[in-house]
Amino acid sequence: MESSNVRFVGIDLGKRTMEVHFIRANEKHESWSCRTDVEGRARLVRKLLPTDVLAMEACPLAFILEAQIRKQVGARVCVLNPLGLAMIYQSTKKTDREDAAKLAWVVQRLPESELPTVTIPTEQEQELRFLVSEQVTTTQSRTREINRLHALFVQDGITTVTKSDLRRPKSRSPMLDQLSVALRPRAQRYEKLISALEVNLEEVEANLRALVAEHELTPYPDVASRSRP
Repeated sequence: MESSNVRFVGIDLGKRTMEVHFIRANEKHESWSCRTDVEGRARLVRKLLPTDVLAMEACPLAFILEAQIRKQVGARVCVLNPLGLAMIYQSTKKTDREDAAKLAWVVQRLPESELPTVTIPTEQEQELRFLVSEQVTTTQSRTREINRLHALFVQDGITTVTKSDLRRPKSRSPMLDQLSVALRPRAQRYEKLISALEVNLEEVEANLRALVAEHELTPYPDVASRSRP
């Protein structure tokens, strides 16, 4: 990837800050850091040129930053597979221990065809991933709260109420009357939380179905036709 007017830029992304390392055509190195928030990313964009070649490891923030740089600067961004990078690092004699400098060094010396790049998801595909993740975590939270509610019935010696019974919203609330006065307030709090989670889950699943249909995306398993007891 050598060129007289190309700068090679490695970016190591953290949760709140990023380390940026430039290698210029004359082999002069420059490093600096900034925050990963909107202001920090804007600062990075102002320093970039369309002829720059950048590299960063794949992560959700990397996809956001790649899209911003591509749209606002027009520079080429290589989003790399961390596992593939580890193999490259092991096969080289590079001693620089700074991750950002390593990324700049790798993208400077290897042709793009040999870089362990990943496919950049579209904005719609990223939204699909976020929604599926939210669906999974909300479902897990609902199951956990139903288990806690069922434990109260067991604690009260009521063995006729099953977890399946408590998954049905219409029949769940009346069942709380079977509990003793001491346990009923706690059960009511659990029931309110379960109901709120179910409302959120319905919204998430509706958004998933609409997104898949509108953009003709390949749905994740059970996204379009998932049924909840």
